[in-house]
Amino acid sequence: MTKNGLIKIILICILIVALGLLIYHSLPALSFELNEDGQSFSVSAVLPLKRSVVIPAFYKGLPVTRLKEHAFDSSDLKKVTFEEASPIESIADSAFANCTGLKAVTLPANVSYIGDYAFSNCGKLSSITIPDSVTYIGDYAFSNCNKLASIAIPDSVISIGDYAFAGNNHIFSLMLKEVEISQDSKLQSIGVGAFSYCINLESIRIPSNVQNIGSYAFTYCTSLKTITIPASVQSIGNSAFSRCYKLLSIIVAAENNNYLSIDGALFNKQGTRLLQYPIGAIDTKYTLPPTVASIASGSFAGCANLQSITIPFGTIDIGSYAFSECRKLTKIIIPDSMLNIEKMAFSYCAKLKSIVIPDSVVNIGDYAFYYCTDLAKVTVKSPAPPKLGENIFDTTADNLKIYVPRDSLSEYKEADKWKEYGQRIYAYD
Repeated sequence: MTKNGLIKIILICILIVALGLLIYHSLPALSFELNEDGQSFSVSAVLPLKRSVVIPAFYKGLPVTRLKEHAFDSSDLKKVTFEEASPIESIADSAFANCTGLKAVTLPANVSYIGDYAFSNCGKLSSITIPDSVTYIGDYAFSNCNKLASIAIPDSVISIGDYAFAGNNHIFSLMLKEVEISQDSKLQSIGVGAFSYCINLESIRIPSNVQNIGSYAFTYCTSLKTITIPASVQSIGNSAFSRCYKLLSIIVAAENNNYLSIDGALFNKQGTRLLQYPIGAIDTKYTLPPTVASIASGSFAGCANLQSITIPFGTIDIGSYAFSECRKLTKIIIPDSMLNIEKMAFSYCAKLKSIVIPDSVVNIGDYAFYYCTDLAKVTVKSPAPPKLGENIFDTTADNLKIYVPRDSLSEYKEADKWKEYGQRIYAYD
């Protein structure tokens, strides 16, 4: 190829690139659709989208009042600006979801609704200004916004949806450390998993109007040290504060009619159900109050320091995962009143060497003692084999021996599930 030919090719390439850029920048960035009222417009992106867009307050003389669902979903958007006095009222579901380059957003003053997944997976979003007109924050609205270090929830918000600010349970990288909620907030409901996996969150104020705290709302908030439940709270879901490894105490307002705190642990008002033990506590021994009839799912899970636990007579149920991963636990006393030990209840209690299962127990759930690698002796006192779930004693000590009443030895060795451990079953007198 001659030198002149090469120059021509380079010039043609430059021309093609320039033409492409000209066409790109001449394309409209936004698409508008007349709303059902015939008096306003919704807006969405036209792909390929420019990396910076301005959303106008008006289009063809009519107000632009909402963003359409998936309006900018998965686009290369890095900056969005709303015109001053924008009448936008709602950020629809997934409007900015997966905009991985978006770093900061200031929402217009009229927005009242932030939809489900609205900013989900905006991995570089570090700043969001929510106006005091917003009343609802949708499910997963800001989930996996891993650079979001602080958020101010305006007093106008009534409901925070499920997993609204949840982190990623695989990478544990959410930076959210500060959540500002004033005591004058109108907030009534905190959804399921709303702040789960916010591993840097050290404290949060639950305002005095909150009535409902969803299951797993603060699970794996591993830096959370204390939490105060106001008098207004009527319901707290399962494992709302589980796996908060630095949690030292849960304080409940004395005026609360549904819950109480005893020595930093959370109970129902009657004291008959233990809901959550503060698993960051330094105590090595714990005796449950004599009023306790049931132990909630995951209530001691991951407790790093407990070595000995005494459960009082009158307790009839141990919930699933209740003592899972209590890795220093060596001794637990189960009373003769116990009826049910649910699945995974003592799984991964690696230091537990022996346990006595009283004759009152009628059911032992799946994997109840799974990965209790030091468990070498189990004594079962019931003449009739309790119902046994799957893989109860799998991955226990190689020399595990299960002792049962002598008169019931053959019955145990032939019973469903028990017969899988037949060579480890021995009689006691």
